[in-house]
Amino acid sequence: MDRIYILGHSMGGHGTYILTQLDPDYFAAAAPSAGNGLKTTEYFVDVSLIKDIPFWVFHGDKDHVCPIEKDQLIFALQATPRQGGRTLHTGLIT
Repeated sequence: MDRIYILGHSMGGHGTYILTQLDPDYFAAAAPSAGNGLKTTEYFVDVSLIKDIPFWVFHGDKDHVCPIEKDQLIFALQATPRQGGRTLHTGLIT
């Protein structure tokens, strides 16, 4: 297998970020949904480790369980279409 994709929702979205940082060359792309569920963690995403992985990030801007603020780092990463995309659900809790 040469094309491995990873995705997850809520805690699975959090795990998506963690696993892509542990072995960035292993994954072809990632799609976390409402990730970053650990409110007590600091900004744990090291963008320099995952900058070459296309991400398609899904998050609601009214999500109080998994705050969207931490995903803003990844949203900023998607500066070009090659790098993936983002889907922001305005007014929704994902």
